[in-house]
Order: sequence, then C-alpha cells, then structure tokens
Amino acid sequence: MFVTCYSYDHMNAEEKEEHRENHEKHFRHKEESRRLKNHYKEVAANDETIKLLQFDLESVRYLPKLEAKSIFYKRRFAVFNLTVLDVPTMVAKNFMWHEALAKRGSSEIGSCLLQYLKEDSEKCNGPLTYHLFSDSCGGQNRNKNIVAMFLYVINILDNVAEINHTFFEPGHSLMEVDSVHAQIEKASKKIDLYDPSGWYAIVQNASKLKKYVVREMDQDNMYSMSKLRETILPNTLVDNNKNPVKFLSVREFKYKKSEPNKVYFNYTYDNQNLLYFVAKDIEINNVALQREYLAPLPISQGKYKDLQDLCNTKIIPTQYRPFYDALKPDDGDGVSISERRQKKTKEESVHRRVHC
Repeated sequence: MFVTCYSYDHMNAEEKEEHRENHEKHFRHKEESRRLKNHYKEVAANDETIKLLQFDLESVRYLPKLEAKSIFYKRRFAVFNLTVLDVPTMVAKNFMWHEALAKRGSSEIGSCLLQYLKEDSEKCNGPLTYHLFSDSCGGQNRNKNIVAMFLYVINILDNVAEINHTFFEPGHSLMEVDSVHAQIEKASKKIDLYDPSGWYAIVQNASKLKKYVVREMDQDNMYSMSKLRETILPNTLVDNNKNPVKFLSVREFKYKKSEPNKVYFNYTYDNQNLLYFVAKDIEINNVALQREYLAPLPISQGKYKDLQDLCNTKIIPTQYRPFYDALKPDDGDGVSISERRQKKTKEESVHRRVHC
C-alpha cells in the first residue's frame, strides 16, 4: 500500500508504526532519485555525448481563455503541451497539439519523445547517451507502449547508444521542467486567447531570456505506440528470473544499442540488481510505424454546443469562428457545421437552377 508523506504526517502513532517501513523506503527512494538526477546533471554539463532530459505534460490549457465570467460554466476546447527540457542548457522544446488532433496518452507522449530524439541526435556526433527523467504516471510514462518506443529508438537511430529512463518517486516529481510551465502560466496572465495558435505563441515567447521552441504536432506524426508494442514485445513480460515484470514498481528502464532486443530495468535506483526482459525475435529496425489517427477527432456534443454559443454571442470574435465551425461533434453524422453550410449552399444553388 502506497501512503503519501502528507497522509503519513497526519497518522496517529499506531498507524505510523504500521506504515513506518514503507514510509522510510519511500523517503529513501525520493532521496536516491534526486541524487541520481543531480549526478547526471553534473556529468552532462561537462560531456556533450551525455544528455540529461526531463519531460512533463503541462496542465491542460483551454480555449477561449478569458477573464469573463460568462465562460465559467462553458465547456472549453483543450490544448496540450509536452515539454522536453535539456536540463544543463535549459533549452525547452514544447510539443503542442489540440484535442481535435489527438488525445494525451502514451501514443502521444511516445510520438513527441520520438520526434525529439530524432531531431536532437541528428544534430550531434554519436554515440550519445540519454538520461530521461519523468514522473511515474502509468498511463502516460511508465507503461509498455513507452518501453516499446524507446526500444524502437535504440534500434533505428544510429547516434543513440544508450537510453536510461528514470522515474521520480510518486509525490516527489518536482523538476526543473516545472519552471518552464510556471513561465508559461505567468506569460499568459491577463491575455485573451481564442484559438490554438494563441497558446503556441504564448509558449514560444514565455521566457524573456531564451525563446522556447514550439513543435506543432499533427496526425501525420502521431504514431500508435500500442501497435508498435504489439509488434515488438511479447504479450506477457517475464524477466530473466522468470518472474512477471511489475511495471508499477520499476524505477528505471535501460536500453542499449549493443543489446538491441533487451530491456534492462531495476526496482531500485542503483545498478546492482539489474534485471531484463527480451523483445520478440524480429528485426526491430525494419518495423514500420502506423499512424494513431486517420481523421480529426470529434468533441462532445455539449462542448460543441457551448463553443457555438460563445461564437454566436461574439464572445469568441468572428475571425476565429471558422476554426470552431470546422470541429465535429461526437454524435449524429459527424459532419462539421462548415460542411453542412457548404452542402446547404450547394443544395440551394441546385434548387435555384431547377426553378429558373
């Protein structure tokens, strides 16, 4: 049973005694992950072949963004941002998209990381070692789909020799990348925003010292990590001691170019008790990625109605209306309002010709 530090602090003496061992282990893991990050930070600052990265999905941003009370009870349109930070240089790349393009699961996270590693490794002379740190969110970061993505990367990118993905202890994932999100929050205060390009511009110019990089993701570079996982990993992952892999307990995954079909992992933050499991016996570098989405995603009928209400009342200015008219509700025939208008115009034109 995982007990947070806050919960532990508010237990009575008997409850604390019951959970003391787990709490001490939790605290020890917190300290070890911090020490490991600081060690790699120092090493990466003095060696161009060592990269220390942190990545984190920013809190969802919404559109329109206004101070007006009239939008308080309205369902709004979501914009997503995965930030990848090169910690020694504090260069931040922000991979951004919106809810009509993609969701915010492991396929999206994996696609952004794949894009980052491709771009970054092409700029450098290898062999490169990447140390990535993230929180331990199972749905987005600590799962088989992300493992499959990193295993794919170690096979296809010539300049990448090793990848280590470390998870901070749950409840203690405060990172340097959080400062990027704080800057974005500060930069967006008292600014009205109406479409995704507004958020993209805010992010790009949020830092006065160094512009953040924004990569606008689309459906062409959002890949299905679940299909990749089905292709290269066994259905059941068993370690070299024939025990099932306990994903929620893994603290670090390691991938090596020299052993391209193995994934090493550890339940602690040291390298003393490494275990591994093996991918399927296939040539991973010959695997073709498949797109996750083939068409724009619909939004809920309620959200669609609320956004149209905001357009009709001019709370969303007229120049932004085409973007919202092109959205599709998730019920009915899935035809957007702009397509309906085009169809209606054509029908009226035909009707006029017939009756002339």
